[in-house]
Amino acid sequence: LREKVARNDEIQKKIEDVRGELEKARLRRNAVSPLEEMGYLSYRARVAAAIATMRAKWMQMLQQRTRKRWLRGISSGDLDDGYLGEAMAGDPNAFRRRLKPGKFAYQISLLVDLSGSMRNADKYKRAIEGAVLMMESLKDIPGVEFEIAGYVDGEPAKVLKTFSERLTPAKAVAVVAGLEKDVGGGNGDDQALSKAIERVRARPQAKKIVIMCSDGDPDNGIDRKKFAQIFEEADDVFVFGLGIGAEARIVETLFPEGRSVWAEDP
Repeated sequence: LREKVARNDEIQKKIEDVRGELEKARLRRNAVSPLEEMGYLSYRARVAAAIATMRAKWMQMLQQRTRKRWLRGISSGDLDDGYLGEAMAGDPNAFRRRLKPGKFAYQISLLVDLSGSMRNADKYKRAIEGAVLMMESLKDIPGVEFEIAGYVDGEPAKVLKTFSERLTPAKAVAVVAGLEKDVGGGNGDDQALSKAIERVRARPQAKKIVIMCSDGDPDNGIDRKKFAQIFEEADDVFVFGLGIGAEARIVETLFPEGRSVWAEDP
């Protein structure tokens, strides 16, 4: 019996070794270097303990919004009888729409600030950890599509994963490599946010979310009036701000009330 168990263990190890070699070969075919792969695995290890919890939270939120295949809490469609009180109080998001087969319930855009100031205190590393946590926790959840983009001032945001792309291991590695490579430049928050809202609005029927991760306004270049106008015109998109570092507390007053989180110590 011991010999049989040992033999089975040996076979299982060989199977795992072959799987590992096949995975490495697939990554190489997708032009991902071993160094980039190690970089991704390092980031993933730092957030591994939180992936299951975050995934459960996403699943809970998704289920709340899609009961009986209805998309709820939106600004157009049929009046939702479960939101009558909110509707009478003037809440514009008191409607619902039945989801069609094959449609997605959530379209989520993650914007990562890649300005030069993000290198201070390794803030960009904390932002990349957040991107990895998002990728891993949203991966393969039915009804969700997401994009990840990095941005600096004066340049179009670099979309490293589009909404329609499947998150393969090689793509996850490439996203992290792209974010790391492009850190440097000024802040272009308002332009990047406007374009992200445009991209998410162009997606099919869904609840639309934009999450912006930045270190605030170290160059004192943010135009508050522009931001206020963006929020006013984007009432159909849930925009949320994540501030990283001491100078990022601005997110608490820049974003609408209840739509920001500030982490002073990255």
